Amino acid sequence: MNDILKTIAPKSSRRRDAVMKAFTEAKGHLTVDELFERAREIDQKVGYTTVWRVLKLLESQGLAESKKFHDGFTRYEFVGGKKHHDHLICTKCGALIEFINPKIEEIQRQVALSHSFSITSHKLELYGYCRKCKPKDHTRR
Repeated sequence: MNDILKTIAPKSSRRRDAVMKAFTEAKGHLTVDELFERAREIDQKVGYTTVWRVLKLLESQGLAESKKFHDGFTRYEFVGGKKHHDHLICTKCGALIEFINPKIEEIQRQVALSHSFSITSHKLELYGYCRKCKPKDHTRR
């Protein structure tokens, strides 16, 4: 994965490589603080600024996406080679469940088409309770 970073920014460093390794090996969505901690496990000398720079560089190249969920924190996800997906977000424990549904994607395209609207990007986030946190008396909508 460090080849990706070297392609878009040839100047390499151990610290930047540590951030990239921590980010690409992480599963899910990380805050800057979480990525900083993971990168420091690889190289104690990684600085906060290096984490920010790597994230912004990857984001500018379409290899990382930032998302702000219900908790107000911005989280980053490595999307290199990953298909578009949407999210189910548990409002109790914060679990993020990714899903892909071609029918939903088609409905979104049809809605845009019916309004002569050209979609450049979109996100779908559904909030509620995961299986673990769902109250016993919570009924389906």
